[in-house]
Amino acid sequence: MKKFRDFFLWSMNMKLYMGIYFSAVIFLAGFMYFVQGKYEMTFMTIFTGIMASLVVALLQVTMLDDRCDYSKGILFTKSLSWLAICTIIFGGTAYAFKWFEGLPDINYPIFIITMAIGLFFMLLGEKYEQEASTEKLNSALKNYKRK
Repeated sequence: MKKFRDFFLWSMNMKLYMGIYFSAVIFLAGFMYFVQGKYEMTFMTIFTGIMASLVVALLQVTMLDDRCDYSKGILFTKSLSWLAICTIIFGGTAYAFKWFEGLPDINYPIFIITMAIGLFFMLLGEKYEQEASTEKLNSALKNYKRK
């Protein structure tokens, strides 16, 4: 039963991250389209966006699992590797599938930099979540010792 629970939690986290990344990709690309007067997005852009988000989410739950220690900061070898790989995935997918075809080429670097910043903030969120969990556990332990 424990294995099932662990797998279930792992898959729920993966789907949560995938949803966050897909929302960010579609919102950012859609905003860039809208600002430049283009009001439609191709199916291929949406489909490849969701596939890139799936891969990035899978990488996050496998590379940056619960064993990662963010107490000394968020930029360590595994997190930097994850950040670089995921930025390359999003940027490479955008370039390969011509997400901003018909728009100025400056959209690609803007998109890549913005996604890298978003990924960095996801790491920061992981650190804050781990700190909050530690504080909650320490508080529960103190309450237990008092009894």
